[in-house]
Amino acid sequence: PAPPAAPPTPSGDVDPRRAEVDRVDAVVRGTDLATPCWGKAANETSRCASYEAALAADADMPRTYLGKATVVASWCGDPLDWVPKIMSVAGAADVWTRLVVYQKCPVLRNSTSGQFYTPFHHFRYKPGFFKERPVDVTATGPSAQMTTRDVKDMIKRYATPGDALVNPSYATPTILRAIEALDVQVVHMLEPGRGYPVEGRGSTYYSTDEVGAYLHYLANAYDDFTDGTFFLHGHVHGGTSLVSTVMTWMAKSGVAPQTFFGTTKAIRDGGHVMPEFLGLVDMSQKRHGNYRNGEFFGSRLALRRRHRAFYEKALDIVVTDARCADVNRKVPKPALPWPFERWHNRTGTCPTPRHYMGSGYIEGYWNVFLCEPCVPPLRAKDKRLPWVH
Repeated sequence: PAPPAAPPTPSGDVDPRRAEVDRVDAVVRGTDLATPCWGKAANETSRCASYEAALAADADMPRTYLGKATVVASWCGDPLDWVPKIMSVAGAADVWTRLVVYQKCPVLRNSTSGQFYTPFHHFRYKPGFFKERPVDVTATGPSAQMTTRDVKDMIKRYATPGDALVNPSYATPTILRAIEALDVQVVHMLEPGRGYPVEGRGSTYYSTDEVGAYLHYLANAYDDFTDGTFFLHGHVHGGTSLVSTVMTWMAKSGVAPQTFFGTTKAIRDGGHVMPEFLGLVDMSQKRHGNYRNGEFFGSRLALRRRHRAFYEKALDIVVTDARCADVNRKVPKPALPWPFERWHNRTGTCPTPRHYMGSGYIEGYWNVFLCEPCVPPLRAKDKRLPWVH
């Protein structure tokens, strides 16, 4: 049967996303792609809604958000030189309206050289060891925090003729104007990082990694998603080519592709304990095809197939697990340096057993966490993507 008519938008017109939802529905109808892999749940707020239901519930979306994209970036001293690179692509300046930078690391200043840096710890380093990673940004906010102006000025340096950091092909007045017009939001989510605690064993740290940033955005911007959102590391594991493809397509079509997909090439399937504590059930199906490294795209409708309360609870689980890292490692609570002295002060008890086991695990199930089928096609053959024929 024909799907029901979409509700009118605030302007009284049929929602322009309707045609794209119908197109994807025609691709998946009667196939396993129509069924969310982890769609069943013990409570209503954790179940997966259909795209049809998500569209019907979204009549109040501001019309100005249609065909517009957001990039959410988890940042720890990374150069944001990819911003002008993407802005140089056809249509990107018209589509990309918002950049949300989650600052996960403080910006400090070396007292000898005057160079600004972030304390960087790789998981292969010895616990408690940090390197000074030089950064091209000045933090003018309190407690080593960046402001919107700081981030914009850093990005514009990569597109300013004559600056030592610039790639000349991106140094144009048009791109500089697009960067200045970008709604840059800085969310301060500073954490001690993977270097703490310095004792004990196991992959449990005083850090929520990019997972905390993504879940915070999903929970807190739920009614404010633009038509499409990219979730990326500050250094962009998967490169920018697919991001550019999507933005160019959105500029031509006026809407976002109404689907979810990973933006990196690597594949990893897995799962762990958190979904059980979110009320998800029947998670034993064979899965394959997820793209790892924690980078992906979701349309507003794709992200709203889960209830806001689902993301809120997941965020609480992830943050609690990170703040309990010393308990999980069975070591005394360590003293932390400024500005983290009170970061691991806890108001409640640490759950036993643990409800989360670290970001390396969720990279194996982000797709089904967000209502994807168990075995999606590889991107090159995925006809849910409108540029694949």
